[in-house]
Amino acid sequence: MLDPFHADYGDDPYPALARLRAEDPVHFSVDLNAWVLTAYADCLAVLQDGAAFRSDFLSLEGERWDEARRRSALFLDGVPALSAMAEPDHHRMRESVQGAFSARAVARMRPIIQSSVDALLDRRVPGEPFDVVGSLAYPLPRLVIAAQLGVAEADRETFMRHASVIARAMFGSGEAAEAIEALEARAALSEYLERLKVEGAGDGALARMVEAHGAGTLSEVETVALMVDVALAGNDPTACLIANGTLALLRHPDALATLHAEPALVPGAVEEFLRYDSPLHALMRIVGTAATVRGETMEPGEVVYLMIGAANRDPAQYADPDVLDIRREHPRHLGFGGGAHHCLGAPMARLVADVVFTTLTGRFPEMRLAPLGVEREPEFELRGPSRLRVLLD
Repeated sequence: MLDPFHADYGDDPYPALARLRAEDPVHFSVDLNAWVLTAYADCLAVLQDGAAFRSDFLSLEGERWDEARRRSALFLDGVPALSAMAEPDHHRMRESVQGAFSARAVARMRPIIQSSVDALLDRRVPGEPFDVVGSLAYPLPRLVIAAQLGVAEADRETFMRHASVIARAMFGSGEAAEAIEALEARAALSEYLERLKVEGAGDGALARMVEAHGAGTLSEVETVALMVDVALAGNDPTACLIANGTLALLRHPDALATLHAEPALVPGAVEEFLRYDSPLHALMRIVGTAATVRGETMEPGEVVYLMIGAANRDPAQYADPDVLDIRREHPRHLGFGGGAHHCLGAPMARLVADVVFTTLTGRFPEMRLAPLGVEREPEFELRGPSRLRVLLD
């Protein structure tokens, strides 16, 4: 009933998800060997019940998880990402950097974000297609998060490369060369941490990590793991938000014209983009204790996929859910997850998107999709084009 890797699904998953939500909202997929939930109320309830539905994936049994545990043990001494961490460790590590990602702290980043957006757009070649994904959506979050972390400008490229090498090895090919490079990157980040303890770490998120490490709240490896996680975790979802929102505007020129004329509507439009075509398309949870959803019993250890894209178009929650409405009032969407694992970087993603769409609609009110401009690769948990070629001028 659900084939998320079929080309038609990638182009437009919403008809299939709507049928599944209407006919079997708590569906067991043999292909995925997992429960698939598509109704907003059910997804929200699972997100808010961290005891019955856990996110610590490395606790699962099986060959797939054995390999994940092996790599985590090799590169980061078994410390998982925040999104896959159980309580109370999740709360302890998140609290150590929470203040650096508050709305107030993030707001101070607007000038840096604006200058980065302008610089990336100014690199375009007038008259030629501009790839929104490769030339704006993906490089921008990395530039911004490096600054938000407080990495000195001279160290940013090296720091982000080390973080990327470790992350790639955690989920990559498993080749020996890849592993050696990741171990070297881990050692380099440990050395960088020691350097920051001596020289100081400024006033960004890194400074809070160093302070927590010095106070004994975080171990050395937990601090390095948090560096990697914070540096990379929000980059792809933010990039997909920019790409999906741009594509939505290109396919709804009336909305593009409205935002050009009324830029004050951009923050609300960002929320609608998150609802209408959510970058966070599916979230995985593990059944921790036997649970029942709509009469279906789920056993401990089973996997549950929350189809956020389907939940955000549930007609029980939204009027005209398949319509892009940039004036929609307070769309309480699940685009940043929910519960204790609600996305730490949500304020930053919102601000980055606000600056991007204010700039794009202000500077290029007649932008349009280039011929054969959209390319996609098979994805399931994250949704966004791999290439989006746009004629800006």
